[in-house]
Amino acid sequence: MDRTQRKRLRRTRAGRYGWLSKRRVKVVLALTLLAILALASFTWASQLATSDKYAQLFYQVSADLVSVILTLTVVAPLLQTALREDVALRDRLDLDSFVELVDERGHQSVSILDSFSMVLAPNRRYRLIYPALLTALGRGATVRVLLLDPSCTAAARRHDQLAANFAQRGLPEPREVMWQSVRQLRDFQQNLPSEWRERLEIGFTTIRPVMHIYQCDKLAHISFPRGERPSNFERQLEVDVARADIWVMASDHLNELWLGATSLDQYVELPLRVALGEAELSVSVEYVHHHGSLFVYNEALVGRITEALLARRIDKVHAALEAGGDAQYAIGALNRESADQRTFHSVSVSFLRKYGVERNTVLSMTPLGPGSPAYLRMETTEGPAASVLAESVQYVDDGRPDDDHKQ
Repeated sequence: MDRTQRKRLRRTRAGRYGWLSKRRVKVVLALTLLAILALASFTWASQLATSDKYAQLFYQVSADLVSVILTLTVVAPLLQTALREDVALRDRLDLDSFVELVDERGHQSVSILDSFSMVLAPNRRYRLIYPALLTALGRGATVRVLLLDPSCTAAARRHDQLAANFAQRGLPEPREVMWQSVRQLRDFQQNLPSEWRERLEIGFTTIRPVMHIYQCDKLAHISFPRGERPSNFERQLEVDVARADIWVMASDHLNELWLGATSLDQYVELPLRVALGEAELSVSVEYVHHHGSLFVYNEALVGRITEALLARRIDKVHAALEAGGDAQYAIGALNRESADQRTFHSVSVSFLRKYGVERNTVLSMTPLGPGSPAYLRMETTEGPAASVLAESVQYVDDGRPDDDHKQ
């Protein structure tokens, strides 16, 4: 071996081992640091109360850090492999073209996985996808839509990331687009023929997706959220569902999130059976959560309880959710005449965002400590449903005879 060959061999070895000792070690150290931060955030959050806003923040931070680790260790290598297969790299996703694709070619399956989607809420930039979905359902296709729960911490963070971008482009606020999507999807589902509803699956998750998916039959677009841009402005992998290995990972991610998601029916309605004296009501109520308390609305239920409060001079009504073990709740009316106007305003805004209708009176269900008397007993019927089985009341002692109270 001459001198020139020996020098070339030394340079080759130096380059190879330099990469191993510098680049790979840096990657390993970075992954280790991220894992430590994720574990620290999760440990800190677990020591705080579940309802604490900082606990929710640290849980979300730990989940995001785990997502970054998965992206670096799993997604990036798969992307490098995928680009050598039958996969095309696109600069962005043309949402209008996707709507046309669903309208013209959607025969088997259509899937959307995103934080939220501009084709699901009214706006001035993109076509709505609902007529195309109607056509695809008419051909026998199965449609799955999985979005972020607009009320969750992950949705709030996504809103903060995109708010400036949307303002510059003259679009509605991201959080409002999320809520509008809920209402539009509900209206779309309710107006479908009953035999088509079984093939329309809509869910909401509190976990931010690692990837966004827009799929129609054998063609899918996959992107990876990076921050301050909507999913359709991220670079896209256009994949052949039948041939590309990366689609297996994408569909597994969608299915995994779907297992922990809340269906649209459960998200907008809470079924109740209410027994008031000898009468029994079977109702579905609208509901929102606010600072650990549950607030519900149903016109018939609110009317009956308000009437009972006025006619029988009820002071308090209590409830116990059988699905919640020993947890018990106080039920009361909240309206414009209530002392806590700040809570009423916040709850009214929550109902307006979720259902698009302002409610003047709602029923509050506030958790009580163990051992409190249960005057309204509840049990789960299906999903998050609750059933009121019995009623008792406390009368205000104002000196009037009992007969006057009964009147």
